[in-house]
Amino acid sequence: MFGLQHWEAFALGTDSYRETYRVEPPLESSSLLSELDKPNISHRGLETIRSAIRAGALGAAVFTARPSRPQSLPGVMPDNSPEAEIPLRAMNLLLPLAGYGQMRWLADRHNQRTDAYLKPSPVHAIAAMALAGGAPELDSLEAARALVEEGVVQPALEPLRTGDLRIHLFEDTPTGIRSLQQAARILEKSGIHNDVTMFGISGSNEKIKALEGLGARIFATLDEGVEFARRQLTGE
Repeated sequence: MFGLQHWEAFALGTDSYRETYRVEPPLESSSLLSELDKPNISHRGLETIRSAIRAGALGAAVFTARPSRPQSLPGVMPDNSPEAEIPLRAMNLLLPLAGYGQMRWLADRHNQRTDAYLKPSPVHAIAAMALAGGAPELDSLEAARALVEEGVVQPALEPLRTGDLRIHLFEDTPTGIRSLQQAARILEKSGIHNDVTMFGISGSNEKIKALEGLGARIFATLDEGVEFARRQLTGE
């Protein structure tokens, strides 16, 4: 019988499965997620992002509901699967990450359900912005929660107070857009002024309709969206 354990063994690969769950996998396999998952962005698009980060023109982070394995958080549950990290490593795009594992850790720490902090919660988007601004993992998560639940701006969010905070979100689902929209309003009320551009990445008519309905500018691929954002940032 094929079950979740078999799926995880195929997705993660034998070594990563063993490291994650600390048991022997039900089968031997390389990571099919690493080998077969096709990115919706070219090498040129990836280099555009890397170059902008190296030049200090932007800060970037990933926020996703995919399983992830926190790197620096105390008391992390040992069964956090690094599914979100595998595609990033395959693309050599090693960005800070706010995934399911990070939000699960934050929820456990504050006696909440994980979905209370996952997108569409604004906590998720604010944590990703703090990470993109260079704050450590733990500080970013706690600052996001404190701002949403207590209205307190902790030091991890101070780098966002630039007076010209431009936020670009690339999403293929409405939940991420809702998360950011709420986050932007909360930041504004806290004196962190921001300008948001939302890029809906999809070729599906159903998804396009939903993303457009939330105010996203639609692109079929990340390459097209990244190039448009590059021109915005450089004034071309």
